[in-house]
Amino acid sequence: MKKYSILFMAIATMLFISCSKDDNDYDYENGTWSTVEIAFDVTKPPMTVKLSNSTADLYIHTQWGDGSSSENTYEHTYTTAGRYNIVVKARNMEVFNIHYNYSSIHFKDCPDLIYNHHTIGDGTINDTITVPKAVKFENCPKLTIISLTTQKVTNLEIVNCPKLETLDCSVHQLQSLNLDCPALTKLDCSMGPLEELNLKNLPLLESLNCSYNQLKNIDLKNNDKLKEVDCSWNQFSNITFKGLGKLEDINCSNNQLTTLNVEDCYELISLDCKFNKLTELDVSNNTNLIFLTCTDNYNYADHSSLETIWIWEGAKTSGWLTMGVEYKVKQ
Repeated sequence: MKKYSILFMAIATMLFISCSKDDNDYDYENGTWSTVEIAFDVTKPPMTVKLSNSTADLYIHTQWGDGSSSENTYEHTYTTAGRYNIVVKARNMEVFNIHYNYSSIHFKDCPDLIYNHHTIGDGTINDTITVPKAVKFENCPKLTIISLTTQKVTNLEIVNCPKLETLDCSVHQLQSLNLDCPALTKLDCSMGPLEELNLKNLPLLESLNCSYNQLKNIDLKNNDKLKEVDCSWNQFSNITFKGLGKLEDINCSNNQLTTLNVEDCYELISLDCKFNKLTELDVSNNTNLIFLTCTDNYNYADHSSLETIWIWEGAKTSGWLTMGVEYKVKQ
């Protein structure tokens, strides 16, 4: 029978800092060990899973999900089809990189994890592995960066990661996004099927990219630290930037906006609102505005076009102001 071999955790790499052994080194429940639980499906046995690491003297404990476990063993062969749950225990895990096609992965109680990066291929290896489904980070008090770009994850949950600052889950298949990240400053969840995005628990958010989704509504009232927003290529008919005085860059192009209020965006430098249904745009409060593009603002119901743009006298405004627009300058 043909044997399938899967490379797991690196190209998948697990990077740890070694520490001296003491009496508690093998007490896996003493709070100093990180736990990573990975589920995957074996459909064409025999199949070999291989673990690798970048530290020669690394000590790990692995439960392979079929009733067997091992110490410092980095590969295991499965002879029976089914779903298996691997549990890896490791000490002082600061970085976790994975290149693997898993069904789900759960980072549980990882006290030292600082950075996580996932990359996967086309979703299958020899047609034996299901695509990723769920990713969960739980109780990772030092975690600052998560990169899940180009994943096939459909559910992402982050719980008790108080220092997380950057989350990149762009090019995704997320159906839900559960975030409670008080320190998050940068979120990229662009290019996916998201229909709802809740940002109320992200008070320090400065950069948001939610472009190329299926969003119809978004509430930014709790995000007054925002400096840049890209919400282009969605289905917004209305969006408000009220109270967002620190915003410098807005791209809300390619939506269905009929109104756009940016009067509170005193620091605004760039505004791209092309390909909407705007009939009026007032930028008289935006005295720092340098780049403005509002072309192709048709009202598809009655075929009218943008009629009026209000610009503060002396504003350093440039861009494509076409479509036969009447420019009115406020003195």
